[in-house]
Amino acid sequence: MSNAVSEAVFTLLSGDNTLVSYLASPPSGYPASIFESMAPQGASSPYISFGQYTGNPDYTLKVKVRDSYLYRIIATVQGPERSMKDATQIAERVEQLLFDADLAVSGKTLMMCRKYVDLTNDDIVEGVLHFYAGALYRIEVT
Repeated sequence: MSNAVSEAVFTLLSGDNTLVSYLASPPSGYPASIFESMAPQGASSPYISFGQYTGNPDYTLKVKVRDSYLYRIIATVQGPERSMKDATQIAERVEQLLFDADLAVSGKTLMMCRKYVDLTNDDIVEGVLHFYAGALYRIEVT
C-alpha cells in the first residue's frame, strides 16, 4: 500500500466477509478484489478500486493540527449480467463500513471518516457496459 491510510482502508474493507462476498474472486496474488489505484489487467468484475484523491495538511496559525484526505472508493461491475443496482449495493456496504469507522492508521490518530460526495457513472469499455458507484470519503488524522 502507498501509505498508512490506504493500508487501513484496505484492511477494513477486505476484512468484511459481506463485502468480499459481493466481489469476484481475486486474481492470483491478491487477497481480495479490492485494488489500490486500479484493478490489474484481467481482474474480474465486480471489484473495488480505491486511492487517495487529495491530501493536505490543516494548520491553526503555524501549528499543523491534522492531515485531511479525500479517498475515492469505487465499485465496478460489468453488464449485461450486472447492473447499477449491483454497484450500488457494494457502494452502500462500503459506506456502512466507513461511516465513523475506527480505522487503525499506523502511527496516526483517526479524527474522522465520513462520506463527502457520491460518485456514479456508466460507460462502455471495449463494447462492454460498465457501472460505477462509490464516493469520496474524508479521512482526517493527527
